[in-house]
Amino acid sequence: MLEICTLLYPDSKSFEKFKQIISDNNIIGNKVYDMEIASIIITNKLDAIATFNHKDFKNLSEITILEDCK
Repeated sequence: MLEICTLLYPDSKSFEKFKQIISDNNIIGNKVYDMEIASIIITNKLDAIATFNHKDFKNLSEITILEDCK
């Protein structure tokens, strides 16, 4: 199954984006983990996420939430 997937990992660019997102949105607590995912998505030039937790990403204009995932 993994041969059809590309795994993305945090790097220095995503860490900088992560710090910016945390700072700009006053993120605290467990939401920081979602923002790490968001920073990796954004720095890898992806624009959408499939998630059941729409509320966790709704304030990020760079990411589209796929609506079929409810």
